[in-house]
Amino acid sequence: MARVSPIADLHRSAEAVLAPYGPPDGPIAVVMTYGDLASEYAAVRKSCLLIDQPQRGTILVSGPDAQAFLNRMVTQELRSITPGAVRRSFWLNRKGRIDADLRIIRDGDTFVLDLDAHAVERTVKGLGDYIVADDVTIEDRTEQSHRLALHGPAALALAARFAPAHAGELQTLQPGQARRLEFAGVPALVDRADPTGEPGLELLVSAADTRRLAEALLAAAHEHGPDPARPNPRPPLRPGGWLAFNMARIEAGTPIYNIDYGPDSLPAETGVLNDRVSFTKGCYLGQEVVARMHALGHPKQVLVGFEVADAPPSDSGDLREPPQPGAAVFPADAAGKPAGDAVGAVTSATISPMKSQAIVGFAMMKWAHATPGAAVCIATEATHAPARILPALRSLPPR
Repeated sequence: MARVSPIADLHRSAEAVLAPYGPPDGPIAVVMTYGDLASEYAAVRKSCLLIDQPQRGTILVSGPDAQAFLNRMVTQELRSITPGAVRRSFWLNRKGRIDADLRIIRDGDTFVLDLDAHAVERTVKGLGDYIVADDVTIEDRTEQSHRLALHGPAALALAARFAPAHAGELQTLQPGQARRLEFAGVPALVDRADPTGEPGLELLVSAADTRRLAEALLAAAHEHGPDPARPNPRPPLRPGGWLAFNMARIEAGTPIYNIDYGPDSLPAETGVLNDRVSFTKGCYLGQEVVARMHALGHPKQVLVGFEVADAPPSDSGDLREPPQPGAAVFPADAAGKPAGDAVGAVTSATISPMKSQAIVGFAMMKWAHATPGAAVCIATEATHAPARILPALRSLPPR
């Protein structure tokens, strides 16, 4: 799965920094930054950031039996999903492990599955293997469609400018709602998702229309307009990349499949169990494992949020650096030193501008050591950084 964005040449001409996303045998080139990470992050928190998402895949499930079929397959209840609604769900294998983390959008009578592009092939095949007498069609539309996203407090107002006929409903669109409309003259499926903790809009368009939409949006990034009251006016939109988004989503407590949990994880380990799994619906693939784990009360390990209390300097001596994914987490003694064997590992971490440059992140921890407030220390290249387990994945204070 080596996808190439339909607007890859726009990124190259702007001298954006790209890096591989995903496994070594099928990485996808994703924009990391357009060169000014601080401004890109500020756009998420103060205006709006536009990001390209070639790492996302799209599957369409349609036919008279589509709703009933999907409801028997996935972990979320879909019997009551109405057109324009979005549900989060897992697609599990027989062992109860997560084959895909889905956003399921009902678009009329068609169900649009948004998922990691690296999980598309096994999801299409896996779902297809369970079609017996169902009148259902499953179609991989990853190469024919593409996804952009707008993140930031100005996202809804900006979207209303590009879809004036739907301005009112866009400005009041709530998380978990979707609309099919014309966006900058391009047919689009727009849905509200807030992984950064700010309003966010996902824009699904055809691959052929992606350039036209991107260029229309990028034109807004050059709108400064004279304003005597603002000597350095901020553009309403800034193009950016994964690094700024990653900082914001970690602060907001949003883990990501294939980064913070993956194909070897059980739903109860992810920290997002209640958002993805219904415990009142009928049978689905992997349900016995999920139900057994629920009956036991807790899994052997679980994803938690952490904050570093006093991070060591980098090699330059003047900057703090977050621990790398895979860094070991140890229980800490009263002096903040390792006290025993490793009890977890970091999955994601970042320097948090919203918390005065503190380092925050996620770690997969053994259950007995995942207590909120527990003192731990995290291995770095030179030493061990003292940290504490947070009460939730989200490190930002409630809105």
